[in-house]
Amino acid sequence: MNPHHSSDYGPEPRHEWQSLVLGAGHGVHDFISAWVVVHAARESDLFWVLAGYNAMAFAMQPLWGFLVDRYAAARPAACIGLAGALSVFLAPAGFLAVLCQGFFSALFHVGAGAWAARLPRPQIGMGIFAAPGVLGLALGTVAALSGWQCQIAVTGALAAVLVILAATAAFNRVPGVRGEKKEGPGSVSGLSIPSPALRGVVSGMLAFAAVTAVFATASRSSLWLSLQERIAHDPGLIVLIGGIACAGKFVGGLGSHCFGARRWIAGAALAMPLLWLLAGKFYFLGLAAVLLLQSLVPPLWRIVDERLPGNPAVATGISLGFAFALGGLPALSGIRLPAEALLGMLIVCLLLCASVRPEARDPSTVPSTMFRFKKI
Repeated sequence: MNPHHSSDYGPEPRHEWQSLVLGAGHGVHDFISAWVVVHAARESDLFWVLAGYNAMAFAMQPLWGFLVDRYAAARPAACIGLAGALSVFLAPAGFLAVLCQGFFSALFHVGAGAWAARLPRPQIGMGIFAAPGVLGLALGTVAALSGWQCQIAVTGALAAVLVILAATAAFNRVPGVRGEKKEGPGSVSGLSIPSPALRGVVSGMLAFAAVTAVFATASRSSLWLSLQERIAHDPGLIVLIGGIACAGKFVGGLGSHCFGARRWIAGAALAMPLLWLLAGKFYFLGLAAVLLLQSLVPPLWRIVDERLPGNPAVATGISLGFAFALGGLPALSGIRLPAEALLGMLIVCLLLCASVRPEARDPSTVPSTMFRFKKI
């Protein structure tokens, strides 16, 4: 058993189905978020609706993540976030509903994200959990704009996921991160380094990788928002791109598990400019570029998570919350940056992030193929 993964998160292989349930909950939860925001925007100013939701749902995630880690409450947080979303969905729409949904969204994401990040194969768990969210947002937006009557189906799906997750939390030990081993005074990322000066250098390199991962996620978020603006008036294209993005996050989790997070990031950084240049001539290459763009979410999240051992909810809040909010600031403030400039910033951040090569904390946290290449 991997000593770095608390048994509360289910390190046994038979518990890997939990990531599928978490992913289903994520998809339905984000469907409700989009539904609530679109309906509220019809009654309130769109700017304040988006600003309020982004502040509660994204910017506040690191704070809730700190509390979740502090009190070892990942599974309760995930269940409360789902139950809260269900109550908001059944309540009248409005600006207050947006703020409440933002709060419950943040709570669910840090709880469920920490849960997924401590499954036996964390990068696959991260990918499966993250993937359905963007598809849920796309479907929720189209459903709200088109006036679909889907309340019964959405309520039933969310209630089913909530019952399964609540049963899992009730019949297993409440998850926490206190079982994880903290780094000792003479180690960095599980490495025993006797020299204080060398420890400082290695620690600085790892911190640099985590910071560049956050800025890469923010740049990816900005580029993604600029792409969404171009398809906002085509419901069919919204759903298609949402499905491609969903597949991309799953592929990113699987690919970073098989090849290593930094190798996947470096490969994406090299391939994305070519796909972007050819996207105008070949439609399928444009879809491949979207898939590759979204595939960066799990490996970048994993890099931040590795730098914060014992704090998976905080790492989730920084990667899926704060970095997303940071990337959305230009669009929210009315600043329109060229997509090419955003792509350039993303590539630079990705290459800087992939250039740092820390050793793995534990052999069971990475695939054996990585160790044949002297670890990465």
